[in-house]
Amino acid sequence: MSGMFDNAIWFNQPLNNWDVSSVINTSRMFNAVLVFDQDINSWNVSNVKDMSGMFCDAWYFDESLDNWDTLNVENMRQMFSSAKFFDQNISSWDVSKVTDMTEMLNGAKYFKKILNKWNVKSLKKYDKVFEDTYLLENEKELVLSEWATKIAQK
Repeated sequence: MSGMFDNAIWFNQPLNNWDVSSVINTSRMFNAVLVFDQDINSWNVSNVKDMSGMFCDAWYFDESLDNWDTLNVENMRQMFSSAKFFDQNISSWDVSKVTDMTEMLNGAKYFKKILNKWNVKSLKKYDKVFEDTYLLENEKELVLSEWATKIAQK
């Protein structure tokens, strides 16, 4: 499903009944789909390994994804980059296998959730992960400091 709706700027149709249980790559799936804002929280994404850029530039996407099983995801690079209005609680996600979160939330201006409880033991890259979000500088520093400690302890 990589790039499936890439640049389909005005796409905003319901997809909640789709069976995505066999999908392993959702990278750039909704990239630059500016108005997409549908409920896909029921999707079984437990086999997905690559979610990089999945909602990159999906400006208006702000739906709950707290039911997603992200246990097997390894790449979340730019997943919500420039998804301006995204501000959902994803703190329950299992990101223990993710190695790359570079710019994951960069430009997700309204995002203000604290993700310091994530198990980031496999994380190798996370440059600019919270750049240009509404998180306060001290909140960003707290999360990144706790992540660095967890990574060092592996």
